[in-house]
Amino acid sequence: MNTDISSLQTLVEAIQGYDYVTGVTPVTQDGKEIGYTITFTKSAPITIYHGADGQDGAPGEDGQDGYTPQIGVKQDTDGVYYWTLDGEWMTDDSGNKIKAQGQDGQDGQNGTDGADGVTPQLKIENDYWYITYNGGSSWEQLGRATGEDGKDGADGQDGLDGDSFFQSVDTANSEYVIFTLADGTQIKLPTWYAFEQLRTLCNQMNTNMASLQSIVEALQNNDYIVSCTPLMEESVQIGYTITFAKSGSIVIYHGRDGVDGHSPKIGAKSDSDGVVYWTLDGEWLTDDSGSKIPVHGRDGQNGQNGQDGTDGADGVTPQLKIEDGYWYISYNGGSSWEQLGKATGEDGKDGADGQDGADGADGQDGDAFFSDVSQDEDYVYLTLSGGERIEVPKHHPLSVSFSETEDIRVLPNKTYTIDYTITGADENTVIKALAQDGFRAVVKETDFSKGVIEITTPETVLSTEILVFVTDGKERTIMRSINFVEGVILIATQSYTVDSEGGSVSIELSTNINYTVEIPEEDTSWISISGTETRVAMRDETVTLLIQPNENVTYRYSTIKFIDEQGVTGETVLITQKSGTSRVINVETPGSLEAIMSEDERNKTEDLKITGSLNSFDFEFIRTMPLLNTLDLRDAQIETLPASCLAETKISTVILPVSLKKISSRAFYGSAITSLYIPESVEEIADYAFANTSALTGNIVIPDNVTAIGNYAFQNSAFKGTLHIGESVHTIGEYAFNGCKGTGDIIIPDNVTSLGAYAFYKCTGFKGDLNIGNGVTVVNKYTFSGCSGLKGSLKLGDGITSIGVYAFDGCSSLTGNVVLPEALTEIGDYAFCGCTGFTGYLKIGPNVTDIGNRVFFQQLDDPYDYLNGFKKLNFEKIYCMAVTPPNIDDTTFGYFRDSRLIPSL
Repeated sequence: MNTDISSLQTLVEAIQGYDYVTGVTPVTQDGKEIGYTITFTKSAPITIYHGADGQDGAPGEDGQDGYTPQIGVKQDTDGVYYWTLDGEWMTDDSGNKIKAQGQDGQDGQNGTDGADGVTPQLKIENDYWYITYNGGSSWEQLGRATGEDGKDGADGQDGLDGDSFFQSVDTANSEYVIFTLADGTQIKLPTWYAFEQLRTLCNQMNTNMASLQSIVEALQNNDYIVSCTPLMEESVQIGYTITFAKSGSIVIYHGRDGVDGHSPKIGAKSDSDGVVYWTLDGEWLTDDSGSKIPVHGRDGQNGQNGQDGTDGADGVTPQLKIEDGYWYISYNGGSSWEQLGKATGEDGKDGADGQDGADGADGQDGDAFFSDVSQDEDYVYLTLSGGERIEVPKHHPLSVSFSETEDIRVLPNKTYTIDYTITGADENTVIKALAQDGFRAVVKETDFSKGVIEITTPETVLSTEILVFVTDGKERTIMRSINFVEGVILIATQSYTVDSEGGSVSIELSTNINYTVEIPEEDTSWISISGTETRVAMRDETVTLLIQPNENVTYRYSTIKFIDEQGVTGETVLITQKSGTSRVINVETPGSLEAIMSEDERNKTEDLKITGSLNSFDFEFIRTMPLLNTLDLRDAQIETLPASCLAETKISTVILPVSLKKISSRAFYGSAITSLYIPESVEEIADYAFANTSALTGNIVIPDNVTAIGNYAFQNSAFKGTLHIGESVHTIGEYAFNGCKGTGDIIIPDNVTSLGAYAFYKCTGFKGDLNIGNGVTVVNKYTFSGCSGLKGSLKLGDGITSIGVYAFDGCSSLTGNVVLPEALTEIGDYAFCGCTGFTGYLKIGPNVTDIGNRVFFQQLDDPYDYLNGFKKLNFEKIYCMAVTPPNIDDTTFGYFRDSRLIPSL
């Protein structure tokens, strides 16, 4: 009990000294809880004990029960804690209440020296309780400690179970501990957690004041908000991060409930003079002279000019602190501090509002500074606790893109048009073009966001650039350039077909540069240059090629290149020569082929040319010819090849009709054809048309009249040549070239607008570049996944807005840079996973907001070695063109847990 008395005094002094509880730990003895150890931030730890049952009296008759005195403390009307005995004030010899505050020998806290606080002491002597208030100089008897002989003591007053001093200790609330004494008196001490929350609140309020000043100054400087992002802590939103176009980022915090005390409300509002001033609890903050304190400007900088033209008062940032349980504020950078009110409430009542039951101004939920933050497309709205609303405009990225920008080859005295599109434009946006070196540039607007720039060239063309300026009509201006180079090769007709008898091909072109004509070495046996005729010095020419007769039963092809002095291929021309002739049968009536040919002819014929008309019955008969090797249908009157007409046949050479318009589904599925020429008249290639043609070699040329290539059209085709896609194809179906063994480049021309998923999946044989034209808007999932043989560069069209999951996964040999188009907004998971060959830079466009999981993840050398098996990223640099970078996670570029995986950014 004496220990408990001393501990109780420590609790009272902790209240007076603004101390905080850091821990409440049960004390056990023989497995039973007998009390608590209480630790503080300042004071030494104390221990309080539960009481023990009173001791029974000795057997006998009429005895008196033993008695246990109840020592306590209570706060009187003067705010001072005094000792109590059995619920009544303890008094000294003069009848004065005995103070519990302060150690023996220390003065009280009433301003003038008050009576010293003392520590009562108890003892038991000759079965009686005694108490002293003067350190043992004299003792006062209280009552018997044990019952008299003759009657058992009762468990009533003999000492109660539990704590004869401390009835209970309540730690349920993390912000304070409540000690309930035996007489019902409660002592409430804040915890260290509560103090930390107060200190955090103070720091956040100081941050909010600096942030509010930044917001006001951003408005003065015509700054814009780029982003307003929730700030999270343990999955709870605690505020916002606000990023400006010029001023960088600030953080504003939500407020929190006060800990029984007063949280000052700092705010700002505009006065009638248009200046924003600080407020405290809704009233103007004033300096020593009574003048309102402006928010504008930083400490030490001149404020806004007053109406008289002289400099106004400097803007300052108030600062808050908590010291000895009170809030203090400074307006002069901490040189002096003014007390505002208690930060924590006193025991037994709420904060400094003086009213029991309500927290009063203890701090509000939400933001003690910013009561609401909202936004729309154009503004962020910040509402202060006093009701003042600040509207800050959002930053809209300003950019411009062109249909062409680099090394545009032009001729003298010609006019060219270049499309442009402005992102972030409005009715105030202005675009201008500045030309030089004799060029002329005129901007023709379609609306405020798009139009064309007309470029007119001079008589003598020099390499030059056109500068394009775009301004938002306020203060943002961007500049871009369009580059023009001397020289061009223009060829009107890029595909020629020659009869099997041979002849000459005259290629008409226009140019103003020196060039050479390159014929593939393997084709020089049947193609040669007959001559070059220059009709005008500046530069209309005719290149004549001599074509030898084709005695083979298959078509043959060659791609002729026109190369400038820098080794750049300016144009290409495709030469196709028809095959030689074979045995001719004229089918006058469709369905009569079986009647025309005898069974012996059917079984022995190897080469067959058919004229006339055929239907599905004729093709069924052809399928039964066991030795047929070559089928020539060039002169047959057929517009549609029936479905599955030559599927699974062993015919190695088929020459298609020149009148053919449609190749139906599965027409050559699984056939043994070794070469393929698709006539220029064909408009549609249906699903599975040439799928699983495992013996196919040579090139595949999709003619210019073809508009659609069906799903699975060339799946698992083994053609070993190049692929040329015509200028009218707008749809390439799903799995169209999946598993093909073609070589050379994959070139998707601008006319293609729909590129199906898995279109070039696992096309491992292609060895060159991968170019996707400007017509494609979506690169679907797995479109080029597994094209590991591509060793050239990657060019993505300007129109691409979305790249699907695994789109380029495993394209491990592509090299150079990766430039993601400006129109791109999303990149799916694993899109470039395993693309280990890129050695240049990665440029991420301005509109990408999210990059999926493992998009640029580098595959494992050893799938089971997660520590050492990762490959490093090979990008030398990564450029992000967005003002707000896109969201990524730790798998986007590979796991960053090992420093060896981090690239040079």
